[in-house]
Amino acid sequence: GAFRWFLGRAVPLHDEGGRIVRWFGTCTDIDAQKQAEARAADVARELAVGNEQLQQQTMELEAQAEQLQEQAAELEALATELETQTIELGHARDAAEAAQAEAQDGRAALHRLLESIGDAFFHLDAAWRFTYVNARGAALRRQPVEALVGAHVWTLFDHPDAAPFRAAYERAAATGVTTTVEEFFGPLDTWFEARAYPAADGVSVFFADVGERRRMAEALRESEERFRAVQEHSPDGFMLFR
Repeated sequence: GAFRWFLGRAVPLHDEGGRIVRWFGTCTDIDAQKQAEARAADVARELAVGNEQLQQQTMELEAQAEQLQEQAAELEALATELETQTIELGHARDAAEAAQAEAQDGRAALHRLLESIGDAFFHLDAAWRFTYVNARGAALRRQPVEALVGAHVWTLFDHPDAAPFRAAYERAAATGVTTTVEEFFGPLDTWFEARAYPAADGVSVFFADVGERRRMAEALRESEERFRAVQEHSPDGFMLFR
């Protein structure tokens, strides 16, 4: 057998003396309403779990952003050190050879750092040509490193979806202020977040594929809309009991 929800109502009929002489009653099947309320409660629980996951991901992204800022500061410090070492190369041949070896070690360390950070990175010179792309950056752009280095970025990515990124990079170069942009890029069919850091000889950019994060946010929004729709179409609203 099965149980169903019913709502019973009764109204008395009085005579002229006020005595009850008859009862009128109704019995309404509210099982569908109760099931809808149960589904709404399930959706609310799912939303709570989704919100917790989203908050955790937000905290992780903020931590990653702080790490990127620290890494950018390290890169700028290393670049300054390399420039100083290059000036000292002209003093003497022996000192020049020693400094050159040290500079090569520094470039190797910089290369190892950029290849090990796990984030996509590239550098553009003042002519907007790639001078460096790490392996992660080439993989996200779905092209080999050799095809990117030396190429003009806006010739290589000549697409209307590239316009917001171009504006951000040019703003960073013109103002000397770090600029962040998050937009959909149709040719690669995903969302990208890019942080452009102005440099003395161009712009350094850290970027990441945030398509999965955007899809999760959209799924959460749709779940919330379904929950609101259940509330709006419920004939008697909702009551929560403890």
